[in-house]
Amino acid sequence: MKEFISKKRENKDLKEMKRVVPGKVIALVFIALIAVVMIIGFIIYNNRFDVRDYISVSYVGANDYASPEFSVDKEGLKNALIGDKTDANVLSAINSLVNSIEVSSDATDLSNGDKIEVYINYDSSYEDAAGVKLNLTKYSLRVDGISSGTKISLFDNIEVTFQGISPEATVLITNNASDEYLQSLTFTADKTTNISFGDTVIVSCDQSYEDIARHGYLVDSLEASYTADKLGEYINGVEDIDISVINEIVEEAKSAITTETNDTTFRMLYKASGNKDYLKQANAETATDIALVSKYLLANGTNGSDYNNVIILLFSAKISNQESSETVYFAFSYYNSYISVDNQFDVVRNLSTENYEVSTNLDSLVNSLINSQKERYTVYELSN
Repeated sequence: MKEFISKKRENKDLKEMKRVVPGKVIALVFIALIAVVMIIGFIIYNNRFDVRDYISVSYVGANDYASPEFSVDKEGLKNALIGDKTDANVLSAINSLVNSIEVSSDATDLSNGDKIEVYINYDSSYEDAAGVKLNLTKYSLRVDGISSGTKISLFDNIEVTFQGISPEATVLITNNASDEYLQSLTFTADKTTNISFGDTVIVSCDQSYEDIARHGYLVDSLEASYTADKLGEYINGVEDIDISVINEIVEEAKSAITTETNDTTFRMLYKASGNKDYLKQANAETATDIALVSKYLLANGTNGSDYNNVIILLFSAKISNQESSETVYFAFSYYNSYISVDNQFDVVRNLSTENYEVSTNLDSLVNSLINSQKERYTVYELSN
């Protein structure tokens, strides 16, 4: 009886052991799986990098107008990814992967405190060969560190110059800024030609306040006014003429008569008379007995006249070659005489050899250059 009871108990214990053993095995297997997952996770974790640690951001522009600029520490990222790896293919893949990284954002006109989306683009085809998973293509960033901008007076470095004679002056705008961006700004005047003494010209910057602020500058104004208060003016009549200046150009004209007559590239006697016989004679001409005959002012040109005013000097001279001599008349014209900024009368100089006509007939010159212009100009004969 005891033996039967003992065997029965033994069988019961055996069944209980069979029930306990599978539970322990399952627990051990579960623990092993967790360990494997942790190991795999550790391996994966150690082969994934937070690219953000290698991205830096700066901001261009003033607060409210800034935009981000990103830079990637590619050398630092390469070194971190390479670690102790030596396989050439792996190193090449890491190098190509990192070099393909580009960081950008569509955000503009930013202020401190704004939240922006940052995009990371890279060629993921290199990841497997590199043994690296970046797994980050976008992240959010809170904007900070934008400067308040630099306040400037935009026109401090803008030079506006009026050139020419009133009422036909022009305006020249020069940007003297030393800063590369400010130097690139362009400006436009509301009037560029036919400017008269006392006119006011408005000069405006072609770029907007916002565009300039996006480069970090806050300007006080985008336009400024300038008065043409330093311009010469055309003479109005005889009262504006300084006879001493006339005497100077008389001497210049006399010198030109001598120079032109001595020029052997043409014959002065033939030019003045049209007589072809002079072409057969010696080309060695001289001018003597040069004298001022008369002088005229053609003032206040109208009705399609080419000039505002013309001063005409008439001379006589004896032109001779080795065979003949003849009295020749010279007419020198000086255009647009003016009163300078410092209130001095003057004419355009050194044109005596270009602006003259010759003839053996004085009346022909007077009619052609003076009498025919009376409908366009007020004509004055100047006294000595």
